[in-house]
Amino acid sequence: MKLGIITDEVTQDIRKAVDFAMKHGLHGLELRSVDDMSIDMLPLKRVKEIKDIIESHGLEVCNISSSFFKCSINSKKEYDDNIEKLKRLMERAHILGCRTIRGFSFFTDGSFDERIDEIIDKFQLPLRMIEEEDIQLLLEPDPSVFTTNHRKLSKLIDLLGSNRIGAVYDPGNGIYDPDFEKPYPDGFNEIKNFIRHVHVKDARLVDGKPESVKIGTGWVPYAEIFKALNAMGYEGYVVLETHYRPKSRIPEELLQKPGGSLFSYNGDLASEESMVELKKMLVDYL
Repeated sequence: MKLGIITDEVTQDIRKAVDFAMKHGLHGLELRSVDDMSIDMLPLKRVKEIKDIIESHGLEVCNISSSFFKCSINSKKEYDDNIEKLKRLMERAHILGCRTIRGFSFFTDGSFDERIDEIIDKFQLPLRMIEEEDIQLLLEPDPSVFTTNHRKLSKLIDLLGSNRIGAVYDPGNGIYDPDFEKPYPDGFNEIKNFIRHVHVKDARLVDGKPESVKIGTGWVPYAEIFKALNAMGYEGYVVLETHYRPKSRIPEELLQKPGGSLFSYNGDLASEESMVELKKMLVDYL
């Protein structure tokens, strides 16, 4: 396995994110927002500069953590805007030397099973686009979208039937799942055939509501998860997506679409704490 972090969980300054990566012996960085801009909105000149900074330290961009299709399934304008976003993302992915882009499956608006045919139809154009550009689209379960858990996501990926579509296994999101899917073994077993990337965050329920916490202090059984990933021969990235903040909570609207300085505030402290614990758990697998 290889170890990384989403940079805006630490800082909006790419050089400081690289310093963090070098300090902890990371292999790569996942990009979501830099300089208070989402990756798809960064000027191409700046994207090239970021690539040079990262590669000059022997690191790589392991994924682009976009919010593609975190939008309404009912809005033609939002759909069209996201298609344009995907074009920008793919252009920047090529510059960064990265072939994977994270995406979602539309903000939930009714029953997943009742609207799955419509969701599949909406993915047909993106499928043609990523095929033409030799890009992999990695879908992630999220409590705000139709695929709130790995069971639903596995069904969607299976029905899409494309080797260009894979999954981000994010067991921490299981604590937020309205259907209460167990991150492991349930979520893992549902999605294991499609796992191409792994995000790590931890959480627990406090007064019935999910709350992000330092890795190793929540309800996600990461020791068992890493053992299972190793047993299946997983050699991809395990990426810290901290979400926990030691002196504050991230506002709900920012949890739905993370990015920018407000999101990164106190992230350096939280990520330092969580990365130390994460490395202890992974010591036998890196």
